Amino acid sequence: MADKIPGPPPLPILGNALKFMVHNKGAVWRKHRKIATPNFGKQATGSYFNVFNMEADILLEKLKEIRFGEEVDVYQYIVQSTSYSVCRKIYTIIFERMTKWFMQIEPVFWLTKSYQVEKEFVSRTDELCSAVIKLRINKLADIDEDKLKLLDTEKDSFNNTELSVVDRFILSRELDATDLKYEIFTIFTASQEATAKLAASLLLMLAFHPQCQKKAYDEITSVLRNKNKPISEEDLKQMPYLEMIFKEVLRLFPTGVVLQRKINEDITISSCTLPAGSSLVIPLYHMHRDSRFWENPESFDPERFSTENMKKRNAYCYFPFSLGPMDCLGLCLNEA
Repeated sequence: MADKIPGPPPLPILGNALKFMVHNKGAVWRKHRKIATPNFGKQATGSYFNVFNMEADILLEKLKEIRFGEEVDVYQYIVQSTSYSVCRKIYTIIFERMTKWFMQIEPVFWLTKSYQVEKEFVSRTDELCSAVIKLRINKLADIDEDKLKLLDTEKDSFNNTELSVVDRFILSRELDATDLKYEIFTIFTASQEATAKLAASLLLMLAFHPQCQKKAYDEITSVLRNKNKPISEEDLKQMPYLEMIFKEVLRLFPTGVVLQRKINEDITISSCTLPAGSSLVIPLYHMHRDSRFWENPESFDPERFSTENMKKRNAYCYFPFSLGPMDCLGLCLNEA
C-alpha cells in the first residue's frame, strides 16, 4: 500500500522544495535521499556531539541569567538568531494556505499582507542560498579526487561522513542551481523549527513536572559523575528515562501536526475507497492524543514509553518522525 502513497502534494511557498520527498515516481527521491542520508544517520550524529555540547554550554550560561521566579520566553534562549523568527513567520503563512481555502486562490492571496512577507522571504532566502552554494563551490574546486569518487561507490564507502550534506549535493552533480537552493532552504528551516520546538517543549514539561525533572537529573548525574565531562553518545544510551521524557514530549508536541501523502492508485480500506490523485492527511497530533491508544492522553507521563508499556501498545499509534522509507531524514539528529 505504501507505494501507492509516495509523497505529499506541493506546499505553498515551499512548492516541491524537497523533490526527493515528493516526487511521484520516487526516482528523484531515492537519488537525493542516498546522497543526504550519510549526514543524518546514527554514524554521522556521533560526530556532531562536540557541536551539541558547545551549544548546550552556551544555552546553559544564558539560562543562568534568568532570575528565580521570572517568566521568560524560552525560545529566546534556545534560538538567539533572528533567522528563526523569520522561519516561524513563514511557516505560519504556509499553515494558513494549507488550512484556509480562500488563501489557496492565488489572486486572493496576492491581496494579503502575507503575500508581501512571502515575496520578501523568498528574495532573501534566494540570496542566502546562492551565497552558500557559491562559497562551497569555490571551496570544493580543488577537492581530492578520492573524495569525489566516494559518490560513485557502493553504500559502505558512501557512508563516510567527512563531507557535509551541502558538499554531497554539489559534488553529486545531480542537482541544478534551483534544486540546490531548495535543499539548503529545507534543511535550514526544518532543523531550526524542529530543534527549537522540541527543546522548548521539553524544558516546559520539566518545569511543570518537578518530579520528572528530579528523576531525569538523578539519572544524568549518575551517568555523568564528572559534571565537566562532555556528554557522549554512549552516555545517552545509559539514560533510558531521559529518552522516555523525549518521546513523551514528542507525543504531546510533535514537530509536524499532520502528515500528507498523495495517492497514486485507488486504495480500499474496509468499505471506504480512497481515489487515485487525492491527498491523504494523517492527523498526527490527534493520533498521539487518541484515548483509544493512550490512557489520560492529555497528561504528561514519560512512563508510557517504558519497555513494558510500549509492548502493550499498537506500534503504529506513535510516529512523530513518520514511518517507512520516507520517514524524517533528521530523526537521529533530532534525538541527539
